[in-house]
Amino acid sequence: MGIYDRDWYKDKKAQDKLKESLYDPKQFRGTRGQRAYGHESSPGASGNTPNRPQSPTRRALIWLVVVAALALLFHYGPRLKRNDTQTAGLAPTQPLFTGYQACTPAALPANGAVQLADPSRMRRSDVLYSGLEIANRHRFHVVAYLTDPGTGKRMLGLSVLAGQTAQASVPVGHYGLFILAGSSWCNDQAGFQDGARVNIRGGVEVQAGGASVLSLTSSDAARPEGFRISVGRRQPQPHAASRPQPNVKGPGFVDLTQRPDGHYYAAGYVNGTATVFMVDTGATLTTLSPETAYKSGIASCASRTFNTANGPAQGCVAKVSTIQIGDFVLRDFDVAVMPNLPTDALLGMNVMRMLRLEQQNGVMRLSIR
Repeated sequence: MGIYDRDWYKDKKAQDKLKESLYDPKQFRGTRGQRAYGHESSPGASGNTPNRPQSPTRRALIWLVVVAALALLFHYGPRLKRNDTQTAGLAPTQPLFTGYQACTPAALPANGAVQLADPSRMRRSDVLYSGLEIANRHRFHVVAYLTDPGTGKRMLGLSVLAGQTAQASVPVGHYGLFILAGSSWCNDQAGFQDGARVNIRGGVEVQAGGASVLSLTSSDAARPEGFRISVGRRQPQPHAASRPQPNVKGPGFVDLTQRPDGHYYAAGYVNGTATVFMVDTGATLTTLSPETAYKSGIASCASRTFNTANGPAQGCVAKVSTIQIGDFVLRDFDVAVMPNLPTDALLGMNVMRMLRLEQQNGVMRLSIR
């Protein structure tokens, strides 16, 4: 090695030593005791007590504990924050009266009372309706709310007293569902002062052609949330093979006066439920709106596509026991159930041809043939 090489080698070692003195990771490491008391290890000490790297097994165990802790926090954190409890078969329940909602005591809505939170969606005329029935066999009163499954916004509430059953007519579709249960009612925002809110997993599906039935039974009669819920359907029963032929009975006649819109209207009943018919000689079948059909107790309805002036329309056909107009009682007639009707019911030709029609000077007289 020449003199030049030797001097270069010494300079290089000096530069390397200077770099190590500026930042040496070993200076920040020390023995376990030094780290505990905040002592810094000197270069000499680090040479006497070398730090051994953690084994892969130990590092894996540490990461496993961290991941498990995060998973537990994610799973139970929201529940602990809401002070929820778990009820068998239901989503977590939540005490209602949390202190931030003012309780203004009021009378509990009557059994079967409907609260329309979103009339624009729950009273549409362009959809089919079906039945929702709730049987409350719990010792506490309940108010069940249908919600938008996407936003959670309330759409309709149904009050069902303890030991009672209530029904509502709602558009066919899928809804979120939660139930307020208790005995001392405040208002529709605070719910029951002594109650709880129970979220129903999966909500409820209301389908055409039958009623969706929710049955509540007590699992812990001392707690408002202590109930189980089962969801079922009341399927339409097939008609008997032999049914009597349609017939009309009644004395005298009925006079209908033409209205300013040019139509004739007749007050009447379908299965004992009051309704108003608009005479429509262009309709093959007497036709009911979905809501009128539900109120009339129609549960069995066979799907059918109808050809209308506006093109094909989806509806269904059902059998009604009685249609009454004035003193005329018509028995065992087919009716169509269709959305988008201009009125609650249309009096079609399957009924009109059973009667004699006379029209003169803005008056239509109906009588038996």
